[in-house]
Amino acid sequence: MKDHNAARLVMLALVALLGAPLAAQSPPAPPANAERDEQTVRAWVQRWNALGGDNAKAIDELLALYAPDALHITGPLPHQRGTATYRGHDGIRVLASRIAASQQGMTYRIETETANEETAELLHVAAGPWKGPAIAIQIVAAYTDRDPSTALRAGPSTALRAGPSTALGTSGPSTTLRTGGKRWVVPGAAFFQLVDGKIRRVRIYFADAEKAEVEPQPKRRPPGD
Repeated sequence: MKDHNAARLVMLALVALLGAPLAAQSPPAPPANAERDEQTVRAWVQRWNALGGDNAKAIDELLALYAPDALHITGPLPHQRGTATYRGHDGIRVLASRIAASQQGMTYRIETETANEETAELLHVAAGPWKGPAIAIQIVAAYTDRDPSTALRAGPSTALRAGPSTALGTSGPSTTLRTGGKRWVVPGAAFFQLVDGKIRRVRIYFADAEKAEVEPQPKRRPPGD
């Protein structure tokens, strides 16, 4: 009987020891307001696309998603070199205005994945030390260059100026940013940091080496021609 009781105690101890790590490895509960934060990211994609409509209101609606002191970090525009950092609403407005003036028909979208006959947009969420979530997405960006008549003159005399609080990429020699009405598609990724439903920082990458021109659809000849 004593041996039997001792064996039972050993088994219970093993169960307790083995069960503790399993409990510790249980997936964490979803962060509070996770749905709100994901909606902010989805809204950012929609409002970024609206910039291509050359609508001043679209810029204000985009800026409403950012915290007042937010950072928007991306690669350089054609007249810049290195990383371009736009600080605060004034700085981000400069970037948004440039995009609206040079691109149209923008259709950025969150990349989808398919498995087991199901398709979903993937938003990768993690908790950040700033007491808010980090959300990463793969994006596919498509846009059409504006007509050459809307070419922008960029150079030291008209470099992006957003005040001393904004650090921008280094401006190079004076260059005309010509557009030829071509449509492009390029993959990329965006990494958002959010606090209280607002974007505090976003870092965007585009795989420019994979940028491809979208072939125009052949025009159909009218019947009888």
